[in-house]
Amino acid sequence: MKNAPLLVKIALGFILINALMWFVIGVLIAFNMHPGVPDDVMLKWIMMLGMFGGAILLALLYLLLAKRRRLAFFITLVVLAVIILLTLFDQMGWADVAALLLAFIPFALLILGRKWFLEAK
Repeated sequence: MKNAPLLVKIALGFILINALMWFVIGVLIAFNMHPGVPDDVMLKWIMMLGMFGGAILLALLYLLLAKRRRLAFFITLVVLAVIILLTLFDQMGWADVAALLLAFIPFALLILGRKWFLEAK
């Protein structure tokens, strides 16, 4: 990642922030500190594992993107697009708008910086 353009570095930073956000939400759910989670224990576990899984996936994609793995570029675009769509179909509050921006910004920056990921090393 030594010669990465600024757009790519910013996109990767946003992906890490996104991973951290999902991890924190998972921790909040695990400790019953998230106000929007129902009392159903099974649903809490599913939501918590989903948040941790998303955080791990984004962190792994960050590492692969930093190594300029071509497949990771496309997988990251799909993952971010899914996050964007799921956020759009949720009830929109300020937290949802923040999550939407945290997913949309790296999505757009990755597309703008795609040449760096897709050209031969």
